[in-house]
Amino acid sequence: MGTTMVEWAVGSSSSRIRRESESLKGPFVLAPYIIGAIVATIGLVLIFLRKTTDLVNFRYGDVELTLPAGLFLVIIGVVITLFPIGVQYYTNTKGLSPSQNLPTSTIQATPGNTDPNVPIPATQNPAPSPIKIDPVNTPVPCRSKFTGTGDEPPDHKLWLVIQQISTPKYYSKPVTSVADHKWIAENVILGRKNTPAGSGYMIYAVLVDDATDQLLKQRPPRESLENIPGRQVDQIQVSRSRDENGC
Repeated sequence: MGTTMVEWAVGSSSSRIRRESESLKGPFVLAPYIIGAIVATIGLVLIFLRKTTDLVNFRYGDVELTLPAGLFLVIIGVVITLFPIGVQYYTNTKGLSPSQNLPTSTIQATPGNTDPNVPIPATQNPAPSPIKIDPVNTPVPCRSKFTGTGDEPPDHKLWLVIQQISTPKYYSKPVTSVADHKWIAENVILGRKNTPAGSGYMIYAVLVDDATDQLLKQRPPRESLENIPGRQVDQIQVSRSRDENGC
C-alpha cells in the first residue's frame, strides 16, 4: 500500500512537471524563428532602402556599407532560422527525440522512506549459524564449564541439559553468554560429591521458546526434569573426574 501510494505520487509529480515543461516549450521553440525573421527582415529593409532611396547610406570613407550590412543581416537571420531545423533533423537521424524522457529510476520507496530518490539498500538478516558444543577434554570436574558456537534463533533461548547416563533424570542450565557466534555456560554441576569417578554424562544443547525459558528459570537449580525440553541441536558425552570441588 505504501509503495503504491508513493509510486502514484511520484508519477503524478512527474506528469505535472512534464506538462509544465511542455507549456513552456512553445515560446522557446519559436524564439529562433522569430529572431531569425526579425534579423533577416532588417537586412532586407536595408537592401530595399539602399536600392530605392539615398535616405539610408552607410559609408566608411569611400566604402559603401549599407548593401553589405543588409546582406549580412539576411544571411544571419536565415542561419538563425534554419539552426533548430538542423538540430531536429540531426536528432531524428540519431534515433533521438528532443522531448525524450530520461531513464527513470526503478527505486521503489517503502513506507519508511518518504524520499523516492534515496535508494534503499536491500537488507536481509543472515540465517543464524548452527549451535555446536565445543569438544572437551574428559574426564571433567564436578563443577565444569562448557562453551560452543552458534546463534540463538529469534524468540528462542539456548539451554544445556545434563543427564547422568545411568539415570533417567535431566537437569537444566542456562547459557550465560551468547555473543559473536559464541556462547558459554559456567558452573555446570555434574552429579554430587559421592558420584563415582568415571560416571558418564550426556550434555545436550537445546533451544526453547520464551515461555519454556521462563518456566525453566523459575525451577530450583537441583530440581530434575522428566524429559528434555525444547529442541535438541547438539550433544556430547563426558565422564566425571575425581575432582569434587564445587559439588
